[in-house]
Amino acid sequence: MTDQDALAAVELLLDACQSRMADHAYEPAVPGSLAGEVYDMVWGLCEWRMGLGTLVDEEGDPIENTLDLVTMGDIISCLRCVHRSIGFWTGDAGTQREYLTFTRRFVV
Repeated sequence: MTDQDALAAVELLLDACQSRMADHAYEPAVPGSLAGEVYDMVWGLCEWRMGLGTLVDEEGDPIENTLDLVTMGDIISCLRCVHRSIGFWTGDAGTQREYLTFTRRFVV
């Protein structure tokens, strides 16, 4: 995965959020791509954080959401920050892994 893949996934997520806030249906236009796979995983987590979906653990048991629920606006704000961060860490090349290398230390 490259920074460009991450950026494409965040852009898909932002498009989805903005479409849904405007009550428009949204389906990402890149099925089968790495960005599409990331979109699917992260969108499921976003829905869970908003109280609209269910996450399951490795055994298939539902994970209880004990966190405060967030709004679509909160999700959009977060995604915009991630988008800016990818742009900052990626630089001019656009295919490097500086952003992913930087974030690796924060992700378990």
